[in-house]
Amino acid sequence: MSDLADGAIIGSAIVALVRQHGTAAPRYLAAYTREIQAAIDAEEPAAAAKPA
Repeated sequence: MSDLADGAIIGSAIVALVRQHGTAAPRYLAAYTREIQAAIDAEEPAAAAKPA
C-alpha cells in the first residue's frame, strides 16, 4: 500500500508544481525529481541491509 501512497503523493506534488509554475515548471520539476532520486538512492543501501 505504501508504494501506491508514495506514487500518489509524488504525483500530487508534480501537479501542484505545474499548476504553480506553468510554463516554467520543467525547471522546478527537474529539481524536485533530483531530490526524490537522491532520497531513494540514500535509502537503497539501508533497505538492502534489512532482512525481508
